[in-house]
Amino acid sequence: MVMPANHRRIAAASITSDLGCFVRVGHMATLTLSGQADFRSMAEAIAVATKADRLALVRLYDDAPEAEIIVDVGGVDSRKLNALVATAAEGEVGGLKTYSGEYFEKFTVLLGKSDGHADILFMACADPAVTELLASELAFLWSLRKKGLVSRMLGHVSDYDPRAVLPLLSHENHFDLTRAEARVCRSLADGLKPAEIARRLDCSMPTVRTHLRNIYAKTGLSGMMDVVHKLHADTALV
Repeated sequence: MVMPANHRRIAAASITSDLGCFVRVGHMATLTLSGQADFRSMAEAIAVATKADRLALVRLYDDAPEAEIIVDVGGVDSRKLNALVATAAEGEVGGLKTYSGEYFEKFTVLLGKSDGHADILFMACADPAVTELLASELAFLWSLRKKGLVSRMLGHVSDYDPRAVLPLLSHENHFDLTRAEARVCRSLADGLKPAEIARRLDCSMPTVRTHLRNIYAKTGLSGMMDVVHKLHADTALV
């Protein structure tokens, strides 16, 4: 059966709209998780893409009776929320769980889990197909977030980071960088791009990206430009 022309146009417009929403979610998540935008901007982009009526980002600590809300869009019932996120925390990272209600479905996505806490996305009245498509991608982006970002948002740590005054490259190796990671840092300081670094180190691009992710995780820096600025600042202080 051939779809009528007007139906094809409607379907194409819908797909284009959905793709635009996906791109916006990825863009806002990248900005938010690198510390360049607030969590509400990311949450609202997710709500629009999934057509969620209510949405919340929460962190659940192992020794806490209730989850701490990072951001709430639309007004979430905290009592019902706590029961759902406790179940979600027991799942796999990137996994989507569905909870059937009397009037609408609720969803949770386990964005990340580490020693002592789990980070969870809760949605109500969302589009299940779109939510499922976004779940693993959001978990991946969450894994790349700037270190300490959520803790600072929740007020558990101050904005002061003593590592900021420590040189990135030194004999003491304050950040426990490997020899390869240190060479990547020096290459960035020399103005090289990832492809050029791969040629200099005689390794693949995926290997360079792995070194960069490790550098960000160890130093708390959020990207190549942050690393370059830090290296230049260290040089200026010598």
